[in-house]
Amino acid sequence: MLVSLAAGLVAVAAAPILSADQSDGAGLERRVAEGWKWLHRIGIHYIWLIFTFNYVSRAVYADPTYHLEGRIMAPLFLAALGLRLYARLGRR
Repeated sequence: MLVSLAAGLVAVAAAPILSADQSDGAGLERRVAEGWKWLHRIGIHYIWLIFTFNYVSRAVYADPTYHLEGRIMAPLFLAALGLRLYARLGRR
């Protein structure tokens, strides 16, 4: 539980950092272009991983009230992974 909470807090803290380049006055992306691309790639995948882990764990959780949400969302997140991998490996 504590690990899940800590991982979620890191994801919540990452969201404003990832959106910092959305304001016109920031100009951060121009100054640190390569680092910014890396940060976005890692941050977006980290947030996706947190959501996927939570929905998959809800799908198999013992309490039936969590089953429906997890069984609907977990396949969608895993399908997104499949599409991403297909697009990535299909380019080579």
